[in-house]
Amino acid sequence: MTYRYRAEWFLVADDWTMLGSRVEHLDRFGLDDFLLRRHNEHLMGGMTLCNYVLAELFGLRDYTPWLISVQVTNALMAWVARRFMTALDLNPSVAASIAPFLMIWGPFVTVAYWAPESIFMVCLALVMIHFWLVNSVSNTVRRDIAGAGASVLAVFIHSVCAAVLPVILIALALRRRWRSLAISTIPLALYGLWYLTYQKLQPSNRWLTEIEPETWQERSVGLFVTFTWKTLSRMVWPQSSLIAALIVTTLVAAGAFVCVRRGGQQRTLVIAALVAASIYMFGFTWSRGYVTEEVFQQDPPSRYAAVIGLLLLPIAAVPVGLAIRRLGALLSPVRPAGLVMGGLLVVLVVSITARQRADSDVGMMTVADTFRDRVLAVSDDPALPTYPPDEFVFGDMWLVDLVFDDIVRFRNAGWL
Repeated sequence: MTYRYRAEWFLVADDWTMLGSRVEHLDRFGLDDFLLRRHNEHLMGGMTLCNYVLAELFGLRDYTPWLISVQVTNALMAWVARRFMTALDLNPSVAASIAPFLMIWGPFVTVAYWAPESIFMVCLALVMIHFWLVNSVSNTVRRDIAGAGASVLAVFIHSVCAAVLPVILIALALRRRWRSLAISTIPLALYGLWYLTYQKLQPSNRWLTEIEPETWQERSVGLFVTFTWKTLSRMVWPQSSLIAALIVTTLVAAGAFVCVRRGGQQRTLVIAALVAASIYMFGFTWSRGYVTEEVFQQDPPSRYAAVIGLLLLPIAAVPVGLAIRRLGALLSPVRPAGLVMGGLLVVLVVSITARQRADSDVGMMTVADTFRDRVLAVSDDPALPTYPPDEFVFGDMWLVDLVFDDIVRFRNAGWL
């Protein structure tokens, strides 16, 4: 993949709902509704606030500020992945070589540059930081509070991460860490309070107010199996491949076996990661599997594969690291053998996915250009005040939740 943005506009779909109907909510209902009204079924107040601040600072004619923010969060996720791999006794140099490519140069496509895709992993990374802080040997009250704060921020950004917070609580209960457990319940309690209040209101998405998602949702064992192997495959390959899924499953199983046998912190980390990955996989399949497979007839979205990847790929890297270490021992006359092998692995991962990534990115850039041209044409049209205010800007593309009245609001705010 190469970054061919030329500072082009890449605000699509979810972005528009949080910049269109959300701004209308701010005008009509106030700040609390603007931040806490659900998007689909989720709290996405942090994403909403970030979009609004970036629009206020930089306007809406350039996606570069969004792209920079995504790369900053990608760096956070790479750091968390590296910490996870080194905790599993992977060579630090190899872990540092591999980690940045899990989310940026790997097979996850839109995760590398589209904010609503990347925030799934951002929130999971914050929850993993929480887990690390409260389960460390040098645990203190300050670490407990900092960890809980990381998870509170994660839930505020995108509440789907609340599904795996019980993993932290169970781990602390098993270790009888009652103080840490009490403090760590705060993020889940706040999510529960939001769920009992704002989650019961109509969603911010205009088109969802007339649709009950459960009316087009079906589930079966076959769907769960299919969605699972496709998601596992897309952790290492941009398209679904049963062979890739089998390779990933084998590596994860081998890595888990090694770490569980080692015991101690590694066993705790691996078991927690496997449980969290199972929770995410079940939730993704339950809520989106039928729509993805049957309605849209697509592979699982990159964000789902990347979430599972952030949990499982460090485990899959364990047997790879062992192989590199043994090969490095055989090549001991070449002192940096391990680092060289890690670098070659990175090159291999990038090269085998680059072509498919490029094809996908070209398609996404075409969509971005189309949206950009349409919105700017409407914004610059002197007849804009005469357009039907509640009519969608993109016609029958109702998923892009933007009406002509939103363009007027953006112009009045100085964003266009």
